[in-house]
Amino acid sequence: MFLVSSMPMVVNNTPIFLIQWVSMAVFLTFGLLAEMVMVQVGVVVLLIRLKVQKDQLFRLPLNSLLFFTVSLLSGLAYFAMGGKTGIDLIAEPRYFWVAAAYPVIHFTLNQILISVIQAALYGRRISFLEKDLIWETVTSLITFPIGLILYILYAEVGILALLIVGVPFVSLSIILHLYYSSEKVIDYLQKASEISHKMAEHLDVNEVMELFILKLSEMVPVDYAYILDIKDNDELHSIYRKEHELIKPNDLMPTNK
Repeated sequence: MFLVSSMPMVVNNTPIFLIQWVSMAVFLTFGLLAEMVMVQVGVVVLLIRLKVQKDQLFRLPLNSLLFFTVSLLSGLAYFAMGGKTGIDLIAEPRYFWVAAAYPVIHFTLNQILISVIQAALYGRRISFLEKDLIWETVTSLITFPIGLILYILYAEVGILALLIVGVPFVSLSIILHLYYSSEKVIDYLQKASEISHKMAEHLDVNEVMELFILKLSEMVPVDYAYILDIKDNDELHSIYRKEHELIKPNDLMPTNK
């Protein structure tokens, strides 16, 4: 769980980490409390890996509360459907569909709460066709069956199941992480090419600088953006300055290189 928490993919500013398969196996084996504790520690590992800045520290209690709520409601729904923990799904197949319904409920609640939080805090329109949701849906379809396999194997062979299932899945997590990273680089290169073409269409220097900062802010969300010029081979002078979406006068004191 800690390994996969340390390899997130950030899609549309939403971190996606393949923790669901482990949390499901933990829940079905050891119960709701163990799953909630493990997930909370996994969230801390995730936020440390994302290097959350001081002004974003509110995400720690927010994400903690989010996953606590999802875990609690999913667990209560599972028990309400007649599900039990520590059962042998092979010997008692009637519980299989209840166990299969648990990740579906977990995934649905998670997406609903994330969409509501993003709409409330960031003003993001609630949509279920966003790229981050598509990525998480695909990865969940892959991971949830693996979680069931891990649970069944753990009941049969014990800790050896972590090697049989865990090692290949951690490898899959690394592959998906690298794949998304390469896709992200390609996307940045394509956007950079588009920016250069649009800048070439303008002749006025101020228009070019304004377009550059505008497009750069769309690619990489920033609060402060400056364009500096070197004068007399020694001093840096601000020639364009934008702070919190507002264009500011170039009245900053020049600094030495």
